[in-house]
Formats: sequence, C-alpha cells, structure tokens
Amino acid sequence: KFDDRTMFWVMKKDVVFIPACGFICMMSPDLKLSRKMELDYDNIVKSIKKIKKGIIIITPEGTRFTPKKQLKALEYSKKNNLPLFKHTLYPKMKGLWTIINILKKEGRLGNLIDFSNIVENFKNKKAHLPQLLTNDLGRTFSIIHSYSIPQDKSLEKYDDFKNWFLEIWKNKNNTLEHYNHYT
Repeated sequence: KFDDRTMFWVMKKDVVFIPACGFICMMSPDLKLSRKMELDYDNIVKSIKKIKKGIIIITPEGTRFTPKKQLKALEYSKKNNLPLFKHTLYPKMKGLWTIINILKKEGRLGNLIDFSNIVENFKNKKAHLPQLLTNDLGRTFSIIHSYSIPQDKSLEKYDDFKNWFLEIWKNKNNTLEHYNHYT
C-alpha cells in the first residue's frame, strides 16, 4: 500500500455483466467505458470531475496479455504502420490522453506510473486465474516506472501525446524483453 488515497479503476463497461462481481462493479464509482471515444467522452469528463482526490488506474492494453490478443494487436499495428511490440499490446491512448488533459487543466495531475508484472512461466502465454492457481509460476517480478507528465501545453495535441506515450511503451516492451538482465 503506497498511501491511503481512494483508487478509481477505468474498466470496460462489460464487467457489469460478470456474474457475482458485476453488481459490485456496477455500483462502484469507477469509470466504465465502452472503449470507443465517441461514446465515452462525456462519461469520462463527468466521472473525472467527480473525483476530487485519488489515484486513477488505467490499463491501456487491457488487463492481461494473451497470444490471441497479441496477434490481433500486431495485425492492427502492421495495417496502420504503427510500432510493433513483442511483449505488450498496442495501447489504446485516447481515453488516457483525455483524462490527463482534464486533470492538467484543473491542476490535479500527478505522475504517470507504469506497473508491469512478469510471471516467468507464463511470459507471452495465456494466463487466466485457473492456470495461475494450478501451475508453477516460476519467478515473478513487478517493474515500476514513474514518469513526470509535462505541465506545459506540449501534449495537448493527441499526436504529440501519442508519440510521447509510445516512447514509454517502447521502454516498457524493452524492459520486458530484457528482464533477465535485471535479476
């Protein structure tokens, strides 16, 4: 536990349909998005303005890496001439960019903290809860990087933000590629 601030998750709207935990997610103050900016923009603005103090947790590539998701991300990147990532999925960034700009305008923006987990025996493999509970995990690591977000107007345009964030993502992918060198 880093501190006692409330944590707000940005999650896919569909989680409210998961049996048992869906009701809890539906009743929480977390941000529930369809992951299509044209449908989510007003919801993001309203939700962020309601948060007066806390930590907002965003998973721009979803919550878990699977080979199927990676293949889809690589196809998308190739088709759109975007960077290819071996150990991460191409991130969705428009919601993050929107949230950062709202918080920046209101003077409530902190750092961007990138938190990555490596489960050695599941690296680049499908890892759902049943597999994680019934198989040898191997060594596990958490890698945390903190990034200061420029407070000037340099990231107000989406393309500038995208270039800045993709450099962070390249660093993340490189760290995941070479994690054995850090152990």
